[in-house]
Amino acid sequence: MLRPSLFLLLAAVAAGCSPKPGAGPGDPPADAAFTLKIVDEQPGQKVAVVRSQTVTSTVTAGAVTQTQKAERRAEYVETVQEVAGDAPRPTRLVREYTTALASGPKGGLQPLSYSGKAVEIRKAGPKAGYTFTVGGKPLPAAEAADFAGEFGKAGPRTADLLPKAAVKVGEEWQPDPAVVQNLAALTAADFQAVPDRDRSTLTGKLARVYQKDGRQWGVVEFRLRVTFAAGATGAVTVDATLDVPIDGSARAGTSKRTLKAELTGQDPKRGEVRQTVDGVQEQTVTPPG
Repeated sequence: MLRPSLFLLLAAVAAGCSPKPGAGPGDPPADAAFTLKIVDEQPGQKVAVVRSQTVTSTVTAGAVTQTQKAERRAEYVETVQEVAGDAPRPTRLVREYTTALASGPKGGLQPLSYSGKAVEIRKAGPKAGYTFTVGGKPLPAAEAADFAGEFGKAGPRTADLLPKAAVKVGEEWQPDPAVVQNLAALTAADFQAVPDRDRSTLTGKLARVYQKDGRQWGVVEFRLRVTFAAGATGAVTVDATLDVPIDGSARAGTSKRTLKAELTGQDPKRGEVRQTVDGVQEQTVTPPG
């Protein structure tokens, strides 16, 4: 009924633990306002990425309850080669994996076919899909589907999520309604449902700012809540916290995203089906040097 794979919908940069707002050494005055600029992928950019993800799903149909836990771990160096126009994701890049692991059918983490290899990711044209190859050969279908889940969705760029005007620490904002509707539709599609566009919301907040290595850093929080109008009842909440440079000086930082879903749907054979999903994804992005 439901297929959660939407951790990358809220910004592709970074996020981590959320420090409490407040003054510290080098922090600006409490009434200072900041114009947020967070760097997306750019041609020629090279970064090291460490990513982990855990998703637990429990499905109850009648008297039968099944729980599945899926984990993924990856470490790689990403080199962005091309970004076409205003495309939300790079159109050509290479990821050199030192580690790529996923839960196996009998439990435990097992190496994926591209662990220790370089994956070439390419979009052939404006209307074409992405290809994922190693040494010129396509990835196995299941692994290619995982990459397609990340690159095949036309989600917003990070800039679309940020406020148009300067904001103070503790101040909240709502992105453009078109951005919210786009994310709500992508999220609902992941759960084979139709979003309630009027009741789905996305809120951003500047939680803290500080200086580090000559750059202006900040902690930016997002909460996406999607309710459904058809296909299922219930809601999905995604919380994302970005601890990154907010002056546009570098693509770097740490990230944490949590997902919680509670839904009820109908299955032609099993009748009412209830599902809960809990997920966590953490990521660190480090530029060279």
